[in-house]
Amino acid sequence: MRLSDIAAELYQLPPADFVAARDEHARTLRRAGARELAEEVRRLRRPALAAWLVNLLVGAERPALEELVEV
Repeated sequence: MRLSDIAAELYQLPPADFVAARDEHARTLRRAGARELAEEVRRLRRPALAAWLVNLLVGAERPALEELVEV
């Protein structure tokens, strides 16, 4: 698994659930021997509520936002 995949999954979670899920990913990776990736995952920070909402909107309305950017 790549850091970008893990981050994408984590940043879809509500901010209140982020830290526990991040730490669980890091523990699982460490147990599997992927220490470097586990440390990278542990460095991910819980998003502010506003940033989380923007991420959700971008994911849900991607085609509309891409169209808006083209204008």
